[in-house]
Amino acid sequence: MTTSPRRAGAPPGWRTPGRHQPRGDTAAREDGSATVLVLSVCLVVVVLATALVAVASAAVARHRAGQAADSAALAAATRALSGEDAACEAAGELAQASGAVLLTCRLELDRADVLVEVHPEGWLGRFGTATGRARAGPGAPPG
Repeated sequence: MTTSPRRAGAPPGWRTPGRHQPRGDTAAREDGSATVLVLSVCLVVVVLATALVAVASAAVARHRAGQAADSAALAAATRALSGEDAACEAAGELAQASGAVLLTCRLELDRADVLVEVHPEGWLGRFGTATGRARAGPGAPPG
């Protein structure tokens, strides 16, 4: 192993400025390349994690909207004999308790049809809302 010359009286390990141990050209060009690679991989992981969180938040909002719509439609159908106003009022109360907003409520005979919307939590709420539609009423007669 060749070392660069030391000045007289210089401490051990000290080399003459501007002189380095001879290395191949490849090693000199690759200094710091691992750092760039690691930082790039970390950036990709952060971007993918952020995208995954956004997709998961959207899915949660969609499921909440569907659940709120189902509950509101069942509440409206339960109160169908009391009239459309009472049925839709019950649907609106249940939708609000589920964290949703009742957009439309229709009662046709004994079948309720509702549409609700949920605003996703956090920064994802800036991009829109999740909606849920549901129908509830008596089942078809057997046979």
